[in-house]
Amino acid sequence: MTLTQMLHFQTICRFNSFTKAAQALYISQPALSLSIKKLEEDAGMTLFQSDVRGPVLTREGKVMLREVNRILSQYQEMLSALQETGKGRSYLRIGLSSILSNTVFPSLWGEFIRQYPDVRIYSQETSIKELFHQLDTGRFDLIITVFPQDMDRSPYHHYPLSPCENLLFCVHCTHPLAHRNSVTWEEMAKERLILLSKRFNQTQTILQEFKLRGLSPAVIHHAEQIYSVERFVEENAACGFLPEGTVRKNPKIAGIPYGEPDQRLVELIWKETPYPADCLENFIRIGKTLYPHSANPSAMN
Repeated sequence: MTLTQMLHFQTICRFNSFTKAAQALYISQPALSLSIKKLEEDAGMTLFQSDVRGPVLTREGKVMLREVNRILSQYQEMLSALQETGKGRSYLRIGLSSILSNTVFPSLWGEFIRQYPDVRIYSQETSIKELFHQLDTGRFDLIITVFPQDMDRSPYHHYPLSPCENLLFCVHCTHPLAHRNSVTWEEMAKERLILLSKRFNQTQTILQEFKLRGLSPAVIHHAEQIYSVERFVEENAACGFLPEGTVRKNPKIAGIPYGEPDQRLVELIWKETPYPADCLENFIRIGKTLYPHSANPSAMN
């Protein structure tokens, strides 16, 4: 069974016609029929049954098509990877934590684009769990986030960039709590709250803290973006949790400390590959240049 035979089989299925498939492949129809006959002999099964509407896949043929699609897709990915290695990839896929990366990503992105204007950055914000999953499966080249507590770091290379911004409990500037120096979980549970979606680590942690204290917070809405949380608080529609930097820039919002300072570090995190793209190595280099104070060999793989 060869790649050519699999391509022939896939093309017939796509056009539902031997004639059209032969034209698309620039071969004669007898040659295509012979190729499929040899494929059936190699596989030991009949792949098509005759029908007035055209070739119809047998049950075995449907299984074959699914596997052929998978194999040819992987083959194309391999070719793309080899081409990128030889020519230099012109894009970089980066995963971001919605809040944690806000303090560092804009400066990293700006400097990278200034030095490499022809490289496209594809960025996506999602939960910490999903970031590591996408990195592990090769869908991200690099992520900017924190390591979950007790997570095994050995499979990863990482470089610490900056301490996390502390989250503050945020209310409208006219709210009765606006001038407080601190707020308790019991007090927060009494307010209308807007939180990020439950898929975000931040929300899971906040809800867990309420649960540990036997409290049932009045959550009126779960948002997908921190921007939505800020707008709700700004309009005095609800209270929420926002990073210090966001609070400083918005005079309509008052931020109140509610717990211990966050001691975690926001890091560049990536995995070793046999042929790392130049653009990935350049992005990491820029990160180390912009945040040289973070260089700590004991903290990196």
